[in-house]
Amino acid sequence: MISASNLAAHNPQLSEHLVRIFGKDLPQFLAATAEKPAIRINPLKTNIAEYLNRLKLRQVKVEPLPFTHYGFSLAADDLPLSHTIDYMRGDFFYQGAASQIPALVLNPQPGQTVLDMAASPGSKSTQIAALMQGRGQLILNEFARSRLQPLNTNWQRCGASNALHYHMDGQALGIRFPNFFDKVLLDAPCTAIGTLAGSSEILNWWSFDRLKKLVNVQQALLVSALKACRPGGEIVYSTCSLSPEENESQIQWLMERYPIEILPVEQPALQIYRNRTLPAGMDKSLSNSLKILPQDHGLEGFFIVRLRKKEAMFQRLDGLNADRTELYDASHPEIAGPLRELSENWGIGTDLWDNWRYLRRRRKLWAFEAGWTNFPTARFTNGGILLAEQGRYMRWRLATPAFQLPALHVSRPSLEFDIQTLSRLFAEHSLQTALPEGYYGLIHKDQKIGIVYVDEQGLLRINLPHSFRLVP
Repeated sequence: MISASNLAAHNPQLSEHLVRIFGKDLPQFLAATAEKPAIRINPLKTNIAEYLNRLKLRQVKVEPLPFTHYGFSLAADDLPLSHTIDYMRGDFFYQGAASQIPALVLNPQPGQTVLDMAASPGSKSTQIAALMQGRGQLILNEFARSRLQPLNTNWQRCGASNALHYHMDGQALGIRFPNFFDKVLLDAPCTAIGTLAGSSEILNWWSFDRLKKLVNVQQALLVSALKACRPGGEIVYSTCSLSPEENESQIQWLMERYPIEILPVEQPALQIYRNRTLPAGMDKSLSNSLKILPQDHGLEGFFIVRLRKKEAMFQRLDGLNADRTELYDASHPEIAGPLRELSENWGIGTDLWDNWRYLRRRRKLWAFEAGWTNFPTARFTNGGILLAEQGRYMRWRLATPAFQLPALHVSRPSLEFDIQTLSRLFAEHSLQTALPEGYYGLIHKDQKIGIVYVDEQGLLRINLPHSFRLVP
């Protein structure tokens, strides 16, 4: 726990700022405990009852979060759950309790067009995909190149195929996609004061200069979000900061310049977090925003507001008319051959292929939700589900993200191992076997784990990023 005197000695600028925000309540804020770890069950891969039963068998104690059916806090994570098959399959994601609220306020629906402006590492993105039931058009953007791979890794685990990933400055999204989206989530970069109870490293870098720079970035991103949103569409703006400069003042600034209004948060279970500490001089409609305070709610600090764009603005269409990449249906000559080979070698019904559209790039085949027919090419990185790759002898093999899909029924070839054999494989990355050379689907108790390979020496190999102590 950080005391007020220690705070003043370590970072006098942050101390001055927090005194201004909390006044006499600062000791209570500094004494707040860190938010408990939490998970979110992924309905695209499993169901609540099934997964909760697995947790019970592992003697993992959870408590349901009061505002979502899919979120649970953990009393402890001693196993840890990240070493289970469930984690590898994407049956659940680690996601902080407060972090689950912005996407719930956004409330995206199947079939809508949705934008996540600052998507990596993907916890909110995969939550949005689940709320959309994997249907509709979802664009995930990330500006930092180093964060693109974590975003794609988490996306491929989630089991949805309706997203396109872009690598661009979020300020350009309003130009690239003007008046396009039904819903926009801007979980903005911020000074993260709300995480102080669990992230004391903030003490080392917080400054008024950093605050000023982030305020400028947030304003530019808000304008871009507004331009990208269609008239009548909604924007949810959130930060894990509690600074008025990054929250209420930003929305007040936007309201004074652009055609927006603040909408109330509809979910009754979230009303406990309504903003009751408006800074002086703020528009009263800001009381419809949410402000989660660690000392009051036991969660990470967050500010969340729901906005509606009232009328059209920024009519340029050069972004939507830019060079585009086509997605093909299953009958296209570039696609039909690989799909036929997958059906013959893996026992997959050919009628399933009509459910997606496809992109073939660099010996890889990606499947996309049928709502996508084409998309702007510039700054696109990847998306959809990795369906297949050309392996040895240029043969198409099924990829692990596709193999794990509940809707993809693979009748051959597959291997089913007991937990002891799986544990050895995960720890050593290979096992000696008498199986013929080739690719196989790995299964355990009806859980589809991934694709493995038997080489010429009879070694069965699994591709893992590191040694894995498998928890039953």
